[in-house]
Amino acid sequence: MNMCSFTLYKYVYTCYTQLTEKVKQQRDREMLDKDLVKMHVKEHGWTIDRISGSHYILVKGSKTLSVPVHGKDVKPDLLNAILKSAGLR
Repeated sequence: MNMCSFTLYKYVYTCYTQLTEKVKQQRDREMLDKDLVKMHVKEHGWTIDRISGSHYILVKGSKTLSVPVHGKDVKPDLLNAILKSAGLR
């Protein structure tokens, strides 16, 4: 391997590593909607009352919470709003 191809390889490897790190950080800030229901809501006393379309309707005492479950990541703003409504933030 000559010096030019080694430098190009090192550059591509560095770019790939940085890109995968950014994707990993983005995933850490988002959460799958089903994981949200399982991890944060059920463990704190919320129970599934019914499923209406693609939304889980959860209840805890007299409080009601609707969580969208579309099989995608929940964006950080929506995640924070749901957790705040659930009293977890």
